[in-house]
Amino acid sequence: NSSGVVDQGTGSSIVNTIVWSNGAPAIAGVSTSVRYSLIEGGYPGMGNRSGDPGFFFPDFRDLRLTAGSPAIDAGSNPDVP
Repeated sequence: NSSGVVDQGTGSSIVNTIVWSNGAPAIAGVSTSVRYSLIEGGYPGMGNRSGDPGFFFPDFRDLRLTAGSPAIDAGSNPDVP
């Protein structure tokens, strides 16, 4: 990707998401709510984390998580449809 997430004032909600390697800033917008997500550079919100997500081979689009990934078991189960 070449850009992050930009909220145009509509009140975006991001949950259980990895936003990584999109350029700076990872998320922009005053109405954005982010929870239980791994955000490059960090972002305020309940359960959020930062740090390398530990993808297997991101250059080859293999985005499975390696055993030491900070994203493993870090989401919110009640927020999964």
